Amino acid sequence: MSSKGRSAKRANGCGFTAQLIDALTGTHLWADRFDGSLEDVFELQNKVASSVAGVIEPALQAAEVERARRKPPQSLDAYDLYLRALSEQHSFTTEGTTRALGLLRQAIAIDAGYPAALAEAAFCFARRRNLGFITEEDPEIAEGVRLAQAAMAVGRDDATALATASHS
Repeated sequence: MSSKGRSAKRANGCGFTAQLIDALTGTHLWADRFDGSLEDVFELQNKVASSVAGVIEPALQAAEVERARRKPPQSLDAYDLYLRALSEQHSFTTEGTTRALGLLRQAIAIDAGYPAALAEAAFCFARRRNLGFITEEDPEIAEGVRLAQAAMAVGRDDATALATASHS
C-alpha cells in the first residue's frame, strides 16, 4: 500500500490502547491495542468490553476465593450446615426447600453474622415463591426480605452473598 493509501486509512480509522490498572495497588493488569474504523465504533466498543470482561472475571473470582480464605465462617458446623442446605435447595421441591431452610436456620443460630447462610436462606424463600409454593401475601416473603437485608448488611465484602441476597 502506498504512503498515500496508509494516510487515508488512518484518517478514516481510529486506534487506541486501553489499560487496566488495579486502583488500590497500582499494578498493571492488562493492556491491548484496538484498531477499527469510525463507522464501526460500536463493534470496536464491543471488542473492548469483551476483552476487558475476559480479564476481569477470572481476577474477580480469584480475589473472591482469596477473600473467602482469609475470612472463613465463625464455625465449621455452620459451614457444614450451609453446604448441606445447598444440596437440599437444588431439589426444587417444597420438601427440599423446607429442609434447606431448617439447615440454614441452624447455621444462622450458630453464626448469626454468616452472610452466605443469611443470603441462601433468603434465596430459599425466593425460590419457594418462584416455584409457586408460597404466594406474594405469605408471611414468608417478609422473612425472606429481612434475611436478604441482613445478608447485605453483614456481608458488604462478600460478593457471592451480596449477589445471592440481591437476586432474592
